[in-house]
Amino acid sequence: MLQEKVRASGGGQGHRFEVGTLARFCLRAPDGAVIPVRGRKTRALLLFLTASGARVSRESVAALLWSDRGGDQARASLRQCLHELRQLDWGGHGCPIGADGEFIVVEPGRLALDLLLIREKAESGDLEGLTAALGADRFAGRLVDDLDGLDNEFDQWLRQLRSREPGETIDLLLSAYERRGWAADVGAARELLAAIEALDPCREDVARLQLRLEQQAGEREAFDRRWARLVLALQTELGASPSAATGRAHADLQANWPAGAGTRVPELAKEVAASRRRRPWLVPGLALLAGAAAVGAISWAPSAPSAETAISAPPVVAVLRFEGGATDQPFLGTGLWSDVRTALSRNTGLRLLGQVTTDAGAKAGFSAGEWKSRAGADYVLAGTVAREGGTVRLTVDLTRTSDGLLLWRESFAAPLDRQSVISAGIEGQLRSRLAPDGGRRAIDITTTSAVLALYSEARGLLGSGKDEDQLRARRLLQKAVASDPNYAPGWAALAEADYRVNSGVIDDTALREEARRASQRALTLAPELADAHVAAALTEGLGTAAALQRLRTAVRLDPSHVQAWKWLGDALARQNDRTAALTAYEAAVRLDPLYWPAMTGMAEIAADTRKPAIVDGLIGTAARAGAGADVMAALRGYRALAGGDLSGAVVQLSRGGLDNAGRTQPAALLAWVQALGRLDLVERLHKVVECPPWYPALLRGKIGPPASVDGKAISPAEFWMSFYFSHAASRALFNAGETRRLVDIYRAGFGDADRFIEETRRTQQLTGLAPTLAMALTAEGSDGEARYILRAAEREIGDPRGELSGEDLADLASIKAAQGERGQALKILGRAVHSGWLPGARTKPTDLAEEPAFKDLRSVPAFESIRRQVRTTIMRERAKLQAIAPA
Repeated sequence: MLQEKVRASGGGQGHRFEVGTLARFCLRAPDGAVIPVRGRKTRALLLFLTASGARVSRESVAALLWSDRGGDQARASLRQCLHELRQLDWGGHGCPIGADGEFIVVEPGRLALDLLLIREKAESGDLEGLTAALGADRFAGRLVDDLDGLDNEFDQWLRQLRSREPGETIDLLLSAYERRGWAADVGAARELLAAIEALDPCREDVARLQLRLEQQAGEREAFDRRWARLVLALQTELGASPSAATGRAHADLQANWPAGAGTRVPELAKEVAASRRRRPWLVPGLALLAGAAAVGAISWAPSAPSAETAISAPPVVAVLRFEGGATDQPFLGTGLWSDVRTALSRNTGLRLLGQVTTDAGAKAGFSAGEWKSRAGADYVLAGTVAREGGTVRLTVDLTRTSDGLLLWRESFAAPLDRQSVISAGIEGQLRSRLAPDGGRRAIDITTTSAVLALYSEARGLLGSGKDEDQLRARRLLQKAVASDPNYAPGWAALAEADYRVNSGVIDDTALREEARRASQRALTLAPELADAHVAAALTEGLGTAAALQRLRTAVRLDPSHVQAWKWLGDALARQNDRTAALTAYEAAVRLDPLYWPAMTGMAEIAADTRKPAIVDGLIGTAARAGAGADVMAALRGYRALAGGDLSGAVVQLSRGGLDNAGRTQPAALLAWVQALGRLDLVERLHKVVECPPWYPALLRGKIGPPASVDGKAISPAEFWMSFYFSHAASRALFNAGETRRLVDIYRAGFGDADRFIEETRRTQQLTGLAPTLAMALTAEGSDGEARYILRAAEREIGDPRGELSGEDLADLASIKAAQGERGQALKILGRAVHSGWLPGARTKPTDLAEEPAFKDLRSVPAFESIRRQVRTTIMRERAKLQAIAPA
């Protein structure tokens, strides 16, 4: 939007009044003098009019700034603000804002946002003016940080503005920097890039330019200092590390350092202190940076904070479920507890102990010292709810765990339909008492107590891992958003419920679309709601770059969001960035030591990479926190898998990983799938995980894929995008000689190769499905299309010389075989098997000769040797299992 205004302005007008956004709101005259604007609503009005353009309706402005008032009162307030604007000192040229009965008009060329003026200077090549206009000390951390809380509708407009800026302006500045060759003047370029860095310290493209400048100038201390700032900003804000591209650039610049240049390394403590002075809002995440040690050797024992983190580490608060409540409204207390917890979680100066560990500690009756030693909580917030007629009252206590001292007790009361006032009051008290520098005011999202009760019950059900609970949660959330279509958390939770319900053998495209719409609705209503970004990531597909960015935004907005950290770990693992994935999982486990999805995510990576020490650390953490038998059985099963002991994994999983009916416990599900699938015990797997009765026969290639499941026809797209179904189904059709049918299903579902690549990449199935489809396309005369799909799949896996999992190597071997590179295929397949990989029946058949891409290798001695090795290993492990625990 601003780019069009730059072109329209011509970039040459020098007599405009500037509306400042980079710091607190400010109105400046053309000579730079500040013009005081007294009323906050008047400032907001001027900002909106300047940003919106030449002409807006009175009704839209009144609805934006006075949405809680009646029409007459809102219009009267608007008239008063317009009057205040006319009284400002406009330099003898008259007020640039006019109005009639219907519209408010801004005189062209008289008002401009500072962002627009900055862009104009960049377009005109005015480097000195641009650097002065940016001013490295001007930006306060968020655009117009002093205009929040005026009105819910205006807050939403502000959030939309902040979702675009200053990012779009930075993009334009970097384009001008490269296009105009400003790097030639090192001093001026350094000043400009420092100012841009102040706008967004996490921009790696900016950091790479700065590192290159410092290397060219031989400034080793400045080079190292800039790298340290980038690492700190990424870890604190996003829970991430510099990308592979930035890491390579950093290493290359170091390796090619000018001869004779200095090598002094700055002290991290000084850098942290400098960062705190420049950007105090970055500091709350420092504890996560300090805690991100070499994950392969994590001890998971509580450790004393370092000198740097002792002051700045955010305190961890355990929010216990509130006691009491009204018998006629059983979810009143739960809803209020959820509201308070949500309000606290949005304050980046606090950390909340995860809900699973909090509930377990409360059930076990932890003492203050146990909350500290076993759960890592610094404070405990407890409360009692009572209803008094149409009023709800909450009395809360805040206890310090280090010595058991009761620090604060207070009662809050509010009408039943305005109970968010209570959560806001408690959040404000804890923000002032506990958050470093006061933290940041939480965004305010309100709804009725009835909707909050529905939402709270649904959120509790979503985390159970049980199918029936997910379905009930979805129904509750549908009812909640029907009652309040503007409640963003309800839409975000509905998207998550749709995602979880859509986890059967067949992907449900209708559910997937419903989830997508719900997540977009949540983002539109609340662009700064972490749950909305999590929901969008789930619906976009965890294998996509867009999902990765969504999740990084979520943990920046809510560093206590345990589930967001877990999903971020999943997304990073799917991008083969296992080190970063382990760090994200670790952040989740530190916040909630009993949150098993994060623990099993870490354990899966440990099993894939044969690092049992990671699982040993998790077992110790879970035991200290009081994990149940199901979680301990799952972790011990993964410990056996990490050691290559499949039979031992089954034994360990049997000791707590099954319910009374012999079905898997949720925490143990994927460990069972891995262990039994690799042992070729698919019939036993069917009994444990309750897959459809035809599924084992499909995995073995004894039957073709069904046309429908539970009375619902399988669509062409669903045929190719179902996690548990697609590989086996496509393999069965190919091996039955039905290549024409396979190609027809592909074309009906996607139309062309690009759509197939995009959709299967999103569901992380491209690399496994591409070889079989390519073989079918080749058989039907579409060689070029087959090669195109295979190249895309090969790029998706990445450099085969890197740290690839056994599954990735097996997929790459299939791709190479389908490309006709038999020697490479055998070499890579041998490497996979040597690493301990075994086919799990789902993506690769137990008998490798049944893999379509390997059909031309079936008589090759090297392939037959690999095939026998796989079968020998499986039979040996099955014999061990039979001796230890007969079926």
